[in-house]
Amino acid sequence: MNLKPDDGPLTDSQVPGLMIRPNASGGKWALRYVAQRRASAVKWDWARVRALAMRGQIDSGHDPIQERRRERVMRNFSNAFASAWIECPRVADNVFQRASAIVEWAFAAYPDHVMCNSVPSARALLPSRGARHVSITTAPSR
Repeated sequence: MNLKPDDGPLTDSQVPGLMIRPNASGGKWALRYVAQRRASAVKWDWARVRALAMRGQIDSGHDPIQERRRERVMRNFSNAFASAWIECPRVADNVFQRASAIVEWAFAAYPDHVMCNSVPSARALLPSRGARHVSITTAPSR
C-alpha cells in the first residue's frame, strides 16, 4: 500500500480504533481509545498485532499506557538503587521497607493516582546479591 502525505486518515476494518495518518516519512499509526500511539514506519500487519494486543488489555480492564508508565517507574527506581543493593544490603533492605510503606500509604490515600505498590516488583529487577565479589586478605604469618 502506497501512502501519500495528502491522503486522509485510513481506518482498519479488523481492529476497532486503529488508524494510519499518512505523512512524508510514511505515516503514524494510532489506536484511539484515550490516547494516540505513534510509530515512524507504518506496516499494517505489525500495527494490527500491536493494536489487537492493546485492545485485549483494554477489554480486560488494563490500561496499556499506565502499565508502561508503571514499568518505567520500576526501572528507574531499580537502576538508581542497584549499587546500594549490592554494596549496602542492610541499608537497601531498610530503604525498600520504608519505600514500600510509603507507596502503600499513597495507594490507600490516592487510589486515582497510584495504581499499585511497585516496590516489590522493582526488587525483581535488581541484580542478585550473590554477584557481590568478596575478597579476603590475610596477614602473612611471621
